[in-house]
Amino acid sequence: DRYRIVRALEVFELSGMPLGEHLKRRRAEPAGEEIRFVCVGLELPRHELHRRIDARTEAMLARGWVDEVRTLLEEGADPDSPGMKTLGYPQIVSHILEDPPIGETARRIRELTHQYAKRQITWFKKEPDVAWFRADEKGTPERIAHIVNLDGIVPENSKSLADFIKQFPSIRFSWFGVVAASV
Repeated sequence: DRYRIVRALEVFELSGMPLGEHLKRRRAEPAGEEIRFVCVGLELPRHELHRRIDARTEAMLARGWVDEVRTLLEEGADPDSPGMKTLGYPQIVSHILEDPPIGETARRIRELTHQYAKRQITWFKKEPDVAWFRADEKGTPERIAHIVNLDGIVPENSKSLADFIKQFPSIRFSWFGVVAASV
């Protein structure tokens, strides 16, 4: 596995020791200040999740995703590099190099993104200790604030879950709907 070999070489270059030895030493070190995390899962009805994925894909294409990838290729980006293998990029590269219609490319990106979201949901549903909330329900930010001990400091002007989350730099949010916060 090329990526694992590169990572092991990076660790050796930075630490002066093989990856296995580095990991053993890291495990043996005292953890220091304990950090606890709360994991919050955000759910949407499947049709709404698909609608948002579709809208996001169309918006990215409208904002110049194809031109961005074309420029990257012209500047020498390797289509086999990790960044160019992320969701949607191989399809855009194929569109540029092999010329399938953009509508077919967009349909394939949406389809692959729907599948990816389903795999993420399946994976996170198996995780223990996740507090699940409906992302589209009124009061969700307040309920999350309660879970992460932020009672009483949810800004009145938070019109959406995203606005609420932006207020707290210790909270990490990703599009697939998991929040982790140190408490």
